[in-house]
Amino acid sequence: MYKNLQGKARKIKNKILKTPAIAHIQRRIILAKTIIKSATTITATFIIIILLITIAAYPHIVPSVTFGFYKWNTAFLNFVTATIKASNTIADAIQPLGAAAAAIQNVLIAASPTFRSTLEGAASAITHGLVTLNPTEKYVLIQNAAAWTTAIVTLIYSQYAKTRCYRR
Repeated sequence: MYKNLQGKARKIKNKILKTPAIAHIQRRIILAKTIIKSATTITATFIIIILLITIAAYPHIVPSVTFGFYKWNTAFLNFVTATIKASNTIADAIQPLGAAAAAIQNVLIAASPTFRSTLEGAASAITHGLVTLNPTEKYVLIQNAAAWTTAIVTLIYSQYAKTRCYRR
């Protein structure tokens, strides 16, 4: 009985969807979904690029924002502290896990100054050039870099999607 009702419902649905007005609306909705997805992707790429260039232009913004967030949101700070304490308790309770975690932590602590100096050395040319610019020049540079990168990535992806569509 269920399959019989399901089959009749499918026939009714197909008849409704075949009417010209409904078919036209359905095509428009599919086109709108594609346009909305594309616009969202382009906007997200643009925002990510702006954030990356801003972080390169203002290298001390991440620690100060993080400190400000912890100072402003004590509940999150308490959550992070409790998570650290819980992970230490678990590591102490399970000795092999604790030993492995301690070894990894010691290696990371020992390597962190070298890692930081390597990153600062590699990025110093870029950040030094960006830090010396005035705010208007930074804005123009960030906006142009984000716009050009987004446009180029969109064009490359659209060409990739076209060739992929033809291969099927």
